Amino acid sequence: MKKFAYAVAAIGLTIAAPVAAAQADLIQQLFDKATEIYGTKGFTPTGWETRGELANGSSKTVSVTLSGGSQFSIVGVCDGDCKDLNIYLTDSKGKLVDSDVEDDDFPIVGASAPGTYTARIEMKSCTAAPCGFGAKAFKQ
Repeated sequence: MKKFAYAVAAIGLTIAAPVAAAQADLIQQLFDKATEIYGTKGFTPTGWETRGELANGSSKTVSVTLSGGSQFSIVGVCDGDCKDLNIYLTDSKGKLVDSDVEDDDFPIVGASAPGTYTARIEMKSCTAAPCGFGAKAFKQ
């Protein structure tokens, strides 16, 4: 019985590893595309990004320090199982600066001043939990 349980666990890991790798590849491809698009608008990456996985209805809060520019955008992306991702951006005093709660999987929020912000990334709809996501900051 233990041999069977170990075999099932090994099969699960064998399947999960390619899925996680595919999610990471897709997130990187979306980051690359965002960098290309924002580059045509005069934006460059700030060097800040975050990645992870979130279950349907869950969220992650991260600190974001933005410097060296006068306009900033944070772009969220998620994998093919994600249907709705939101971002809420608050300043160091907890005041909401921007949010993107549209029913889509590519939220974009912005700030017009350097500083330290908090981004709450919320997985509103994920068809296969957990869903992979990422967020990347750009400056102009």
